[in-house]
Amino acid sequence: ELLRRHPGAVLVSAVTGEGIDGLVQRIEEEFARTLQDVELLIPYESGARLAELHQVAGDLERQDTPDGVRVLARLPAPMAARYQEFALSRPYA
Repeated sequence: ELLRRHPGAVLVSAVTGEGIDGLVQRIEEEFARTLQDVELLIPYESGARLAELHQVAGDLERQDTPDGVRVLARLPAPMAARYQEFALSRPYA
């Protein structure tokens, strides 16, 4: 009955915990949909911004270049927008 009234819902039992794994999976899927792949070139003099990026994104694919640090990361859209000035590729460049 609940699934018919709420299509796409994830049913979870507060008593037995049944359905928790499905709920966790759905949360991860929904969160992943909000992430954007970004390619950035952060100048060495903007080290504080790179440190901030490490805190937010965790594991980064990075490469030191003569002009700065080239970074590939997956970021939530609002955070990705904060790094638009450093973008090398879509969604910004």
